[in-house]
Amino acid sequence: KVEFRQSGFVVATRWYQVTVEGLFLLGEEVQETAQVVERTYLTPVKMVPYPIESKDGIPVQSWTTETELEQGGSETHRFDNRGKQSTEVPAGTFETYHLAHTRRMEGGDSVAYDEYFSPRNWYPQFEFPNDNIWKLTGFSE
Repeated sequence: KVEFRQSGFVVATRWYQVTVEGLFLLGEEVQETAQVVERTYLTPVKMVPYPIESKDGIPVQSWTTETELEQGGSETHRFDNRGKQSTEVPAGTFETYHLAHTRRMEGGDSVAYDEYFSPRNWYPQFEFPNDNIWKLTGFSE
């Protein structure tokens, strides 16, 4: 469970699972405009495959998850790996994979996010919801 806070208030909560196949999103509860939106994915969304690189050092280029929602409807999540880069945030500089995440909701609406994944440090920077940039400021136990 990961909570995202803004000015001390929880604005989003996400539930993840890590398996030998990668990092998966199980569900989320997000403050979107004036309402709280809950999503529980019947097929977990593959956020990051494991391994993200082959033995030859070649990164996985893209992956897609199509899933029904427990609350009704469906979504398709596509990730395109834009490659490795250094990402500087208040907590430091991290080697990350720049992932372009496109979420398409049933009915055709879609949103695009930029996410920066560091295998040893999770997500030092990501966009969520659209146009909100989150940056790692420090670590806590």
